Amino acid sequence: MSFGARSAKALVFALVMFLAVPPRAQAHPHVWIDAFVEVVFDKGRVTALRINWTFDPLFTGMASADFDADGNAELDNEEAAELAANSAENLKDVGFFTHIWLGADPLEIAAAEDFTAWVKDGRLNFAFTVALPEPIDPTQTTLAVSLYDPSYYIEITPDQFDPLRFTGAAAPCFANVQPDPQRTIYFGLVRPDLMQLLCNTS
Repeated sequence: MSFGARSAKALVFALVMFLAVPPRAQAHPHVWIDAFVEVVFDKGRVTALRINWTFDPLFTGMASADFDADGNAELDNEEAAELAANSAENLKDVGFFTHIWLGADPLEIAAAEDFTAWVKDGRLNFAFTVALPEPIDPTQTTLAVSLYDPSYYIEITPDQFDPLRFTGAAAPCFANVQPDPQRTIYFGLVRPDLMQLLCNTS
């Protein structure tokens, strides 16, 4: 099915369809996302991550046009809810472009909760929550998260000043952000950013 046939029903098809196009035949990236992650604590343990994306203005315009049912050039609550539902379903197929490691073990992401979409200051925003299988003690287990599209059609960049933010009581923690020393994408040409949660025991 072509992109034109599905664009009015599935925003993220615009992202996913490019995974099927030979990457060397096109320039990269074409879609830009600014991101930050909220680390959710409960009684000193991490229970979930709330992922926040802000899309570039061009993609925002295309997405908003597809779901602007009343043609007023804005997304109301009902239109944004439809966009969020379609996006969540499609992003599930690509693991929400979210990669989480607990120590050395990758966490398989089968679902996301509380997926919401809205437009603010002319830019489309997504937010969704990934629950951990069980709470972890961040002073004992290193938690790391990386947000990337393996095809590099989409570039996801962590917030320069505050990439990891904390919700709930937490041990003294901070973020270490650096190019992933172990993983590359796009024919080995790009190292995605890796955000590590580091927490002090004292």
